[in-house]
Amino acid sequence: MNIETTNIVFSFYFPKNALLDLKQKSILTTFEFIIKNYICFMSHDYSLYKYFNGEEKPPYANENEDYRNLFWYIESIHFNNSQSNSEFHQKLIEELENYLETTQPNENNPLTDVSIPIEKRALIMYVDLMIGKWRPYDGDLIYKY
Repeated sequence: MNIETTNIVFSFYFPKNALLDLKQKSILTTFEFIIKNYICFMSHDYSLYKYFNGEEKPPYANENEDYRNLFWYIESIHFNNSQSNSEFHQKLIEELENYLETTQPNENNPLTDVSIPIEKRALIMYVDLMIGKWRPYDGDLIYKY
């Protein structure tokens, strides 16, 4: 297998930004790099999400599950943004902390509920913002989340 063929084969299985130029590195080093990135790529933590578990398409096909498709889509966007920008979720947490400084705790507001981890509350805030952006007349959908 020559270098060009190897590059084509591995670029099919791995994201482009996870590959080294095979012409600049030895084959052994390149394989080590690919294996490490493959393990990293396959071991994502989806525990933050309620609907998204790494699928390429929403698993909810029933018309009655429209809100689940919406939540899945929003969570997948959050996941992709978090993967491409390591500070994305941290900025949401900072915005939530700013909100908490100016808001009194309320038992009906999950954003002020300290029993929910702040990472999850930041995701809830993101989901609420996206519902407000995409479906402004369906603001009560967040209560199904």
